[in-house]
Amino acid sequence: MIYDYDSEVDILTIRLRDHLSPGAITDSEEFPGGLVAEYGEDGNLVQLEIRDLSRLLPDVAEKNRARQAA
Repeated sequence: MIYDYDSEVDILTIRLRDHLSPGAITDSEEFPGGLVAEYGEDGNLVQLEIRDLSRLLPDVAEKNRARQAA
């Protein structure tokens, strides 16, 4: 599992597979509150995006900002 927080767009991406080839995500579903689930061609969940992370989880967003600045 790999995660990345982009403070410029305030999105936390959680990749459930270590390697995703281009085109590996074939479908996505957006849920209320800023959660996006992305699925591979096999129909399995491969990635999650949490949009507006600083609004939903301000402590997590701040820790990730500090880590990126270091």
